Amino acid sequence: MAIFEYMSETENKYLQKVNLETLQKETGLDMKGLADLAGIGPKVVYKWAYLHKDSSRPDYNAIVRLLQKGATVETLFGVDYAATHKLAPEPVSAAPSPEFIKAHPELLEGMREQLLEMGFVSKDQIEDLIRQAIERKSGGKV
Repeated sequence: MAIFEYMSETENKYLQKVNLETLQKETGLDMKGLADLAGIGPKVVYKWAYLHKDSSRPDYNAIVRLLQKGATVETLFGVDYAATHKLAPEPVSAAPSPEFIKAHPELLEGMREQLLEMGFVSKDQIEDLIRQAIERKSGGKV
């Protein structure tokens, strides 16, 4: 098998037909509008829907313009982008809850000692900072 035949087979394995009906709904454009946006003729846009040796695919600039107009990655490439790119989970606060702090006074004492050793704040400032933090976390109930 010649290298070009192998490359062609490999590339074709990943090519997907562009669903023109869905593309038109997503962009709000008819075939002529899609062609104008892509800077090509309507016959070339029509070929996006077929996989054969004379088929065509949108070029990079056309893809960018189609995406900007509302087309989805799924429609243009035939992949389920959402399934492969999960949204990051909501951030979780690393700060202990007021209830935990109240139940574990040794934690507060350890925090006080560390802050004093580091010399960032005075003992009075530490107590005020911790009290303020607890008030914020508990909605003003200390």
